[in-house]
Amino acid sequence: KRRHEEGAYLEQVWPKPERRWLLSNSQFRIGRDCSCDAVVRGEHISREHATIYRESSGDASSWVLKDLSRNGIFTGNGGTKLNKNERRPLRSGEQFDLGEPGELRLRFCDG
Repeated sequence: KRRHEEGAYLEQVWPKPERRWLLSNSQFRIGRDCSCDAVVRGEHISREHATIYRESSGDASSWVLKDLSRNGIFTGNGGTKLNKNERRPLRSGEQFDLGEPGELRLRFCDG
């Protein structure tokens, strides 16, 4: 595996594994709309499907995934579905699907 020295990033695993985005903003938007930080396509992908943002608690901070869509996000190999406005902390190496399970798979990595 290649190590990314610049901090947290998001990479597309399926269907095009070569796409990668650095999470340099405090809030990173994913969707079909051209104003999103990661513009992605798919039949069940919303214009603004999800956001990843930094959340601080005391001295610690973590990255959080929030669903903005009606179609959902599936975590854990298509298992657990997040619904609109639901959020959860992300772990480095975690994969999740936007739209339908297997439609668009992304992986979050933190350094």
